[in-house]
Amino acid sequence: MERNGKNVARESRGNNATASTNGQAASGQPSSGQSSNGQSKNVPAHTVRVGSIKVAVWKNSTQNGPMFNSTLVRSYKNQQGEWAESSSLSRDDLLVAAKALDLAHTFIVETEAAARAQQQDASE
Repeated sequence: MERNGKNVARESRGNNATASTNGQAASGQPSSGQSSNGQSKNVPAHTVRVGSIKVAVWKNSTQNGPMFNSTLVRSYKNQQGEWAESSSLSRDDLLVAAKALDLAHTFIVETEAAARAQQQDASE
């Protein structure tokens, strides 16, 4: 979970849960936001990983303020031993996914609350 721009790793029933914000990897290293050919790429506003489950939170600016959407993937090794991603979840993935989604939801709610508080402070 994120607190004041710092990454905090959590332990969740034996699974490491990590989070990153604004293109920073869970290791704390900033992401360049550039693809290998020099073009800018979209970077999630926040990422939560619990075990093999990853939830990316995307921030979209609208006329009514920011709107957040999320994507969820499960990482696995394919038959060639290479890492791949799938949106298909097994029974054992469901509660892990629920935890990752809960952490993503908490990030969104806290971000929206901070934005409202900042907006109120600016109007006073």
